[in-house]
Amino acid sequence: MGFIFSKSMSENMKNQQEFMLMNTRLQVNLQIIILLNIESNALLISSEAENILETEKSKLQLPRGMITFESLEKTRREQSKFFIDK
Repeated sequence: MGFIFSKSMSENMKNQQEFMLMNTRLQVNLQIIILLNIESNALLISSEAENILETEKSKLQLPRGMITFESLEKTRREQSKFFIDK
């Protein structure tokens, strides 16, 4: 009687281990697919950004030229004087 139960339990345990192994493999495969998808999307985004930088430079130019440290400091001083005067 004990032999029948132990045989049944060992088969159940074996089936459960196979299921867990298959489940783990599926999870790993899914994670790999997701990572590859993320990587390909990142490449698409960077290539599109490079394309925009190359083809639409006029739209990306600042109206008063490139911002420099001096221009930022000048604006900051003007704004601080404005707030101090009020």
